[in-house]
Amino acid sequence: MTTALLDPVHAQLRILRRRCPHIRRALKEVGLPEPRRWEPGFATLIKIIVDQQVSIAAGAAIWAKLARACKGRVTAKRLLALSEPDMRACGLSGQKARYARGAADAVENGQLDFKRLHTADDEAVRTTLTALKGIGPWSADIYLLFAMGRPDVWPVADLALQHGVRLLH
Repeated sequence: MTTALLDPVHAQLRILRRRCPHIRRALKEVGLPEPRRWEPGFATLIKIIVDQQVSIAAGAAIWAKLARACKGRVTAKRLLALSEPDMRACGLSGQKARYARGAADAVENGQLDFKRLHTADDEAVRTTLTALKGIGPWSADIYLLFAMGRPDVWPVADLALQHGVRLLH
């Protein structure tokens, strides 16, 4: 299997390195980022909700508690079996707990079908995901990039990326 198939983001960065002196300098200084490929599906979408606007460590701690509460596997059915206080005990805010339950409801009622989503174009994926409360453009783009392996997606609202580009230039 080629590198492009294993990690499409790395393949695109290698192309950019040849074309852009700023990217070339950054990659020379820090190297390629660790590959980030997540399993497409419900659990990854919930992990993105958990990770919104919290530190990496906080997101990991909350996710570990939520996974334990869901008996090791976060599925729509298992998440819906938890009450909002159960989810809050895992570290989710009330708002994030409601967002997660909304996504689980969408899966259970057929509004959100990950198999169908996987074959859709980027705009259809964005439209489908952002129709869910708590999933905005940033979350949809992160899902496209890391769960669906679409390296040409750019989460324009990501402040860290904006700052990084400013530093490069």
